[in-house]
Amino acid sequence: MEEIIATWKRLGQKTDDFWPKTRAELRNWHDPARDIFKFSDPWITSPKKDDPLQAALVDLMKRFDGTKNELSNFKEVGDPSLLKIANKDLKKLNSELMAQISRMQIVATEYRKEIKRRIPDSKYLRKEWDIF
Repeated sequence: MEEIIATWKRLGQKTDDFWPKTRAELRNWHDPARDIFKFSDPWITSPKKDDPLQAALVDLMKRFDGTKNELSNFKEVGDPSLLKIANKDLKKLNSELMAQISRMQIVATEYRKEIKRRIPDSKYLRKEWDIF
């Protein structure tokens, strides 16, 4: 399942790969090509949290649930909600960049004023050096 989500992220879209949506489907998942074999014992997918001998299974089921949720909530590259978030982020970045440009223009103006005060005939006050 983690390989499937990695593939989806790399492609930016879902594939037709099967992945179990429940623990019962996990028990019955049989894909020998991927070295996945079904098992019949339900205690494997329903371990007791307070049993130290089943701690590894508890962790495995947490991992299964997390990956299952990630697969269920996967959004493809063209998903409108992702585009909306990306657009919002770009607007914020654009605003920050505009603020930086404004600050740089103020600093440049202050430097020009200082140059003019110290060296009134400086070559840096000519039109070709004008950044505005």
